[in-house]
Amino acid sequence: MTAAVRWLFCCLCFLFIGSLSPIVAAPVFGPGFGYGTAVVVLRSSEVLLAAVDSKEIYREYRDGKAIVDERITCKLTAAGPYYAIVAGLSHGTNGFDALKETTQSYRSGDGLGEMAIRAESSVPRLLVPLLRDIRDMDPADFALRYRGQTVLQLTLMGRDNGSPRVIVLEFVEKESDAGSPGLSTRSRSCPGDCPNPTSAYFLGTHDKIDEAVIRDNTLIRRPDESRVEKLIHFEYIDRPDLVGGPLSMVKVGKSGGTILRPGACSFN
Repeated sequence: MTAAVRWLFCCLCFLFIGSLSPIVAAPVFGPGFGYGTAVVVLRSSEVLLAAVDSKEIYREYRDGKAIVDERITCKLTAAGPYYAIVAGLSHGTNGFDALKETTQSYRSGDGLGEMAIRAESSVPRLLVPLLRDIRDMDPADFALRYRGQTVLQLTLMGRDNGSPRVIVLEFVEKESDAGSPGLSTRSRSCPGDCPNPTSAYFLGTHDKIDEAVIRDNTLIRRPDESRVEKLIHFEYIDRPDLVGGPLSMVKVGKSGGTILRPGACSFN
């Protein structure tokens, strides 16, 4: 056998043996979405404090079956000189990402209100298709969690016109005449439509926070780190199925915004 023939024979053997190697299937992923959160915001005329948990419930559908997982994720982001916090249906495999949409809504020189108007317009672009996907994947779960309900809350905050300001955008599922999921939007602002110099906003999961404030309204009389932490931890204790993980906290004062606790977030 010549050297050339031996070389060809070895090559053929290598290819044959390689073809017998086991085939490793790539993991199969299906459409999914993340949700959950507790948010506490306390504001006075001088300072604003906000905190959010980092636990996310992720629901994914494989072969028509729901696979539910718990994750730790960042729910606070910076957008120019401002900050945004997400509560509710935050992202999905169709490309929807509430924090990303909010960040991209900011334009250099914007006031907080201008950024809020852009976010109010841009968020439904992918959120409405995500709601349709959820309805098609799991009509019963959609009817229970989303039909006619607030599906997403965006908290925007920063120093605006010389004082700390917070704007809350709420996106509410509203079916069209044809029965397809749609959205309506409502907003709250302080200063703006808040009745008192010191105002509080509780978003996402907040039943136990509400009960605590009814028992002791001094908890919201002055924004400070200990009060905000105490309030949000009522939900950590009561709803560990939805609320948990490292706490992110941001402060807006006379000199602008400061991250007090990054939690699961990373800031450059």
